[in-house]
Amino acid sequence: GARLVADGDNVTLQGGRGDDLFHITATAVATTIRIGAAEGHDHLRGFSASHRVMLSPALQARRADWTLAVAPDGVLVTFGPDQSLMIEGHDRTAVRRFLNLQ
Repeated sequence: GARLVADGDNVTLQGGRGDDLFHITATAVATTIRIGAAEGHDHLRGFSASHRVMLSPALQARRADWTLAVAPDGVLVTFGPDQSLMIEGHDRTAVRRFLNLQ
């Protein structure tokens, strides 16, 4: 996997296959994180309501299969057996809001 860092305004980060770490610094504004299908087990650090997660249409189509589990560092969103996203530093309610699951 890769370590991708956003440290500016209107940055878009997109990982790929493998387990990526997306790190949004405290000075970043309006960062977009793009997540595609079958991209592994990713980790998102530094996320806030001023940023956004954009999920591929293939992931959106499987919404009924998603699970959210509280973990020591945040919330683990499991999209399927081979893909997940750990969103660090937030509770389940915030993550549901970030992913438009309300």
